[in-house]
Amino acid sequence: MIMEMLYQNLAHFTHGMSLMFFVMLTIDTYRVRDKSRLLLFTFLLMLFWTLLLLKDLGFLLEGVWENPYLSSINLSIDLWGIPAVSLFLFELLSPGWVTKSRALLIFLPFLLLTFLFAFTGAHFIFTFSLWFAHLVALCLVIFSILVIERYNRFIHANYSQIENRTVKWLRTFVLLLYICFVTWSLANNHTSWLGDSIYYLVLIVICYFLYRNAKKQIVNKVPGLFDLFSEEKQAKPQNECPGDTHYKSEFSSLLQKIMKEEKLYLHPALSLNELATAVGTNRTYLSDYLNHTLNITFYDYVNSYRVAESCLQLSLEDPMSLEEIAEACGFNSLSTFRRSFYKEKQMTPFQYKKKIQFNSKMETHQEP
Repeated sequence: MIMEMLYQNLAHFTHGMSLMFFVMLTIDTYRVRDKSRLLLFTFLLMLFWTLLLLKDLGFLLEGVWENPYLSSINLSIDLWGIPAVSLFLFELLSPGWVTKSRALLIFLPFLLLTFLFAFTGAHFIFTFSLWFAHLVALCLVIFSILVIERYNRFIHANYSQIENRTVKWLRTFVLLLYICFVTWSLANNHTSWLGDSIYYLVLIVICYFLYRNAKKQIVNKVPGLFDLFSEEKQAKPQNECPGDTHYKSEFSSLLQKIMKEEKLYLHPALSLNELATAVGTNRTYLSDYLNHTLNITFYDYVNSYRVAESCLQLSLEDPMSLEEIAEACGFNSLSTFRRSFYKEKQMTPFQYKKKIQFNSKMETHQEP
């Protein structure tokens, strides 16, 4: 009896804590001026979850918790979180895709099922709502994983600075949220105060993870992203002959000359379009050349020049700090510099520097 009371108080405490958490996130995103569409959707999602938690305060009223009809309506409304999250995901992955009509169409099945159950009180409708929600959630997870992979490939193929552009974190969020949803469904079949407490705490962690990454995310428009059955092939530009060995040799020489002489790789935000313009071609041919002739992404190609530049800096007798070298060579962060350097040289910048110093000492000792 004492433990039951303790778990009940803990559930009320974590519920209140999660409610205040979402209130603060909602206020924080609302106060941002000139919000992007993604940040606007983040605000709406935080507000939506705040309203869902406010709704749960109704369980504190006497008789509501024990009433199966009212409890089922409350749980049915909670299922609206699936289309709400869907709209956020669609806006992040394809900016501008979400319209009022599409949002209504996505929400409509869940709204109809809730109101139909509220009108009839038929338990089989509520059961169908749960199974329908699970099916939609599973499809959303599979769809998201496929689309996220295509999205990230596009970023690597078009940008030399991918930090806060890729959406690797989104895969983690989707999977964690789906696990949370499945756990929530199982917990409702075996209602417990401790289960509610765990649910509220996990929800806080997952949504803060979403909020933190969404605020930093740089949104990109990826052509044909949602067309999963199309082949990711780019049309060959006219008046150019990718299969001509002589032409490719000339193009390779020109590309290397421009990269070495103009050092475009020192620009942190260098894009595929900018490099293509500098070489005098278009992004389609340049991308095809990098991917199919050199077998390298644009991101790795540019970073290989940056790493080579950093090696020159590290070989100096009095080199700059790693942070200064990373910035001078076009890297937007020290962590990106270290990852790219290790991928290229199979050693860290510090190890490379020590190796250079060691070789220099050996040469000095070998001199007569």
